[in-house]
Amino acid sequence: MNRRHALLLCFALACAAQWLAPLWQVWRYENILRHGQVLKLACHAPDPYDPLRGRYLWVAIQPDEFPLKGNKLERSTQVCLRFKPGKDGLHEFDASVPGPANGELSLWLTVNYHWNDKLRVLWPQDRYYLNEDLAPKADAWLRQSFGGKDRKVIAQLRVLNGQAVLEDLICDGRSVAELVRRRGEP
Repeated sequence: MNRRHALLLCFALACAAQWLAPLWQVWRYENILRHGQVLKLACHAPDPYDPLRGRYLWVAIQPDEFPLKGNKLERSTQVCLRFKPGKDGLHEFDASVPGPANGELSLWLTVNYHWNDKLRVLWPQDRYYLNEDLAPKADAWLRQSFGGKDRKVIAQLRVLNGQAVLEDLICDGRSVAELVRRRGEP
């Protein structure tokens, strides 16, 4: 193989890698949505504006602090937490586990800090993207409908093999995007 063929082969491999990397991410995301278990947690969802990312609802999933005794975990390490169904239809923390097991609803989260037997984590699912026109309407509707009331916004995630994807935001049993589309301007 001469130098020219080697360069063409390297160029072809680089082109293939540029296409395969995003296709792999899309396939993994869609696979979790299709085959993952549902995990429902309470959250807050205000609407920030970012000129590079567009309009979205910032999702602050609750709880982000869990009771965890034992060895102190360092910041930015990964911990696998298991969840179980709660009484109110939402899921609640069950235990810290070594890794996800078949049939268990567990996912990997990043440690923010671990102090006094309390573990605070960073949820990677922090943005719910909507149409550019719907995100500000959804934010206004959420503030108007839920401000100061005991009603909850629920983050519905799909979990598969310890990885999670934010599938939907639910209010009163219905999707936020669907509610805003039907109501129009709040």
